[in-house]
Amino acid sequence: MLVSVVFAMICGEKLKNRTFLLEKLSRDLEYILNQRLISFGMEDFRKRLLDQFHKHLFHNYEAYCTLHEMPIDVDGFITYLIDHDLIQKTTIKHYTVLHEFGEHLPKQKNHKTETVNILANRFNISVRSIWSILKNGKYFDGRKHQP
Repeated sequence: MLVSVVFAMICGEKLKNRTFLLEKLSRDLEYILNQRLISFGMEDFRKRLLDQFHKHLFHNYEAYCTLHEMPIDVDGFITYLIDHDLIQKTTIKHYTVLHEFGEHLPKQKNHKTETVNILANRFNISVRSIWSILKNGKYFDGRKHQP
């Protein structure tokens, strides 16, 4: 999924091969569109839409990099997606909270409340919102999160 590519990029994995990145993005977008459009029987339209999205996204990212004299790389691509609202702020928040909770819980000897309080302070999000994200959240691979 797109988020898995972004997460890999954030974690510092360098995806140097631009073709690989675009193929991964294309597969992720295809998966997302399959999940949303298959029920409408719009597979031809979905494919056409995905192809055009892919073409425009990369063309615009290349132009953006050229204009700002930036290299075409993973960090720049993440910034581009976020700056152009292609990844919603709520998605970023939920994704980060879910993964940070998973990382910090063992450090807090599996005390959920303590971990939630730490995340609330760290990200300036209310404790209630953190609990809500954990309660209703899903990992971005479709699995249900178990707080």
